[in-house]
Amino acid sequence: MDKNIKYFLIKSVILLGALLFVTFLFRFPIDYFHMRLLSMDNVNRLFSKGDALKVMALTILFFTLYYKEKIAKITHEKQNFVSSAILVVLGIVSVGAYYALRYIANVNNIVSGVYAYLTVIASLFSLIIAFALFTIGIFSFKYLKKFYLELKKPLWTTLVLAIVAYYLLMWFQGLWPFFSYTISKILFALFNPLFPTYLNLNGTPVLDVDGFAVSIGAPCSGIESLFLFAAFSIGIYLLDHKKIRRTAFIISSIIGLIGIYFVNILRLFLLILTGLYVNPDFAVGLFHTNVGWILFVIYFLIYYYIMKKFIYK
Repeated sequence: MDKNIKYFLIKSVILLGALLFVTFLFRFPIDYFHMRLLSMDNVNRLFSKGDALKVMALTILFFTLYYKEKIAKITHEKQNFVSSAILVVLGIVSVGAYYALRYIANVNNIVSGVYAYLTVIASLFSLIIAFALFTIGIFSFKYLKKFYLELKKPLWTTLVLAIVAYYLLMWFQGLWPFFSYTISKILFALFNPLFPTYLNLNGTPVLDVDGFAVSIGAPCSGIESLFLFAAFSIGIYLLDHKKIRRTAFIISSIIGLIGIYFVNILRLFLLILTGLYVNPDFAVGLFHTNVGWILFVIYFLIYYYIMKKFIYK
């Protein structure tokens, strides 16, 4: 692998890891110690951050695969680690400001009106600033400037497509009931021999395992992972259709979709074990939000590495 591409991928992984770490840094004490005044409400629930991270991770992977020749031309320079550390710390402070705004909104019961709009704008601004600081701190401003000048048009196009993909994903999650029902039945079969387990299928399925009850609703159905996997597979085909064996691609895509379904079952299995043995709030909060996209990215990388040996001519 070209060293410049390797640099970009390593830094991208560090960026995603930093975002995940900061999420853990703030969310774990909130979930573990039941800090309700720092929890989300309709005012500060700007977007699904777990789904946004998932879309972001796949967008970076897709962007790297498609524009690897241009990325390979962008050289990197030695960074000033002191400056980078300062920027990352400032990014953490900016995330802290977002949680401070949560606290202010909850304490003062800000749910509508001018103050609610101002809170939303300030919260979104603090997260954008935090993301910018993390990105500059990890990549360096000089590298990002060269990257932008080399790939200005593709970057904006990819950003728009990523935003569209995120909102399509939110819409697609409305098709969750069938998947939630089947996943609930499988999880019941897995846990019933091990723990006292009860399953209520009236409305949204609710699975109770030894007193730890979880609602298998839209976020747990795995439909967003199926959507993203299908979208990414279609993207690969559209970009490389002249080099792809169609039959092998269709078969591998079906196998990949089935695999995604069982990865989601694994995620929920681990979530319930976490709720039983670690902490229920942590399980349905931070763990639920982040473990899904991490498992998804790992699965897709393994899938793509194996699949590309069979589908390309």
